[in-house]
Amino acid sequence: MALVSKQMVRDRSIIVDWMDVWMWPWEEMNPIEMQAVEEADGVIFWSKPFMKLMTKRLRIKKYTYVPYGINLKNFDPPKSGNGTSFRMKFNLEGKFLITYSGGVWRPINLDLQGIDKVLKAFQLISNRLKNAVLILQLLSIDVQTLKLLKELNIKDKTIVIGALPFNSSDRLNLFSGNRPLHSFNHQASHKLLC
Repeated sequence: MALVSKQMVRDRSIIVDWMDVWMWPWEEMNPIEMQAVEEADGVIFWSKPFMKLMTKRLRIKKYTYVPYGINLKNFDPPKSGNGTSFRMKFNLEGKFLITYSGGVWRPINLDLQGIDKVLKAFQLISNRLKNAVLILQLLSIDVQTLKLLKELNIKDKTIVIGALPFNSSDRLNLFSGNRPLHSFNHQASHKLLC
């Protein structure tokens, strides 16, 4: 990533926009990625907890935190969308919405993105809050996730929305309608939001 780029553009700066952490299944970071981040001229973090952790562990020259990877003064999905419109479109008025927007990544049957934990947490929530609805905004859904939705008996309380363009009105309205369960600040600290 940054190492190859550095060799290609010797007289320019390399900035890493570090949203996701790519871990080996045994929960170690890839050494090549660690070196690439250390070699970069700057790093943009989407998560304050992750920034704090990585700047202690790695020799990062310059870094900053930018929420959602964008300047929220210029573009803030929760402010730009229309949550009422989203709730009306999907008949969700009066429902307690919990949203996961992200991916499902299962190499060798290992859940590396935490979707299984999200589904199990939602099962506990929905047992206490009968009006709770889980909204999964995913690029794709795998067979194991579909099986788990059925096993946990939450399939009828879940809406799966496929991949949407970044600036899609449905996507902006979704984020405006509630705060995502899978939020970048909490992703890095392994905490769930409700």
